[in-house]
Amino acid sequence: MNILVTGATGFIGRHLVRNLSRHTEYTIFGLTRNLKRISPPVSSNIQYLQGDITCRESLDVLAHRNFDIVFHCAACVENAPKEALYRTNVLGTKNICECALRARVSRLVYTSSVAVISGNDRAPFTEDMPYRATNPYGDSKIAAEKIVWDYREKGVPAAIVRPPMVYGADEPHMLGILLTLLRLRMLPFLNDGAQAFHLAYVENVVAALTLAATHEGFLEGTYFVADEDVLSYKEVVTFLCEGLGVKVPGRLPRMFDGLVDAVPCMKKKKDRLLRPRQYCLDRIHALGFKAPYAAKESLILSARNFTGRAS
Repeated sequence: MNILVTGATGFIGRHLVRNLSRHTEYTIFGLTRNLKRISPPVSSNIQYLQGDITCRESLDVLAHRNFDIVFHCAACVENAPKEALYRTNVLGTKNICECALRARVSRLVYTSSVAVISGNDRAPFTEDMPYRATNPYGDSKIAAEKIVWDYREKGVPAAIVRPPMVYGADEPHMLGILLTLLRLRMLPFLNDGAQAFHLAYVENVVAALTLAATHEGFLEGTYFVADEDVLSYKEVVTFLCEGLGVKVPGRLPRMFDGLVDAVPCMKKKKDRLLRPRQYCLDRIHALGFKAPYAAKESLILSARNFTGRAS
């Protein structure tokens, strides 16, 4: 079986490639823009192809290969310029969907994001909530999801999986910042750290993506994937501190609560931070999936072994 993984050198993509390579009957092709950045493959059934999903001509490298499954993990992250978000997340997704259509793949598995519905007001969030983003990244993922839906209508068997913030020992974006602030004791609790939310350990996301490649149930609708535990902010920080071997920070003095609320831009940021971010997992549970790794142990392990490898 031939499998293509876009974003193969990114955070989720490289974990997916590594897990797929354990199946000796698979040949995994990782798509990357720069072959010079590739480390030697960890397995003999991994090959890397040079191509840019934003340029249809550069994807000619895929034209004469018979792919059975395509995992589309490549994406531009939240803090990128709008133009880059559109080019990678929207145009790039259209190009990959077109390749999947021409290749008549048996499955396209698209890694979307909870950002497509995060602007809704009610928690826990459900997959059938209307599209509503809170930032340009979310807007770009909405546009990309709509493209995947369109190609479903054209005959591409597509699964759409929506994780929240994904973490792991080599996560290159947010985790390093959090761990640095915790080491410096510069991350005090707001609201006693009671706000609750879901996170997603990268190996749990990979397990869901792998199931989505074969389970027929994923071909309708969309699916959240997250750790099974809904944790409070204080619990997340406590587990990360345990992994780091540092003391858990305290609460921001209550005298600052009124000062924060008095500044509109700061209050807006505080309210956004304190919003519940819980996601109903009933749909993916109904397909027999439960995240195999527990959140507490995964957070401790991620902090203890953090490398922050860039994608």
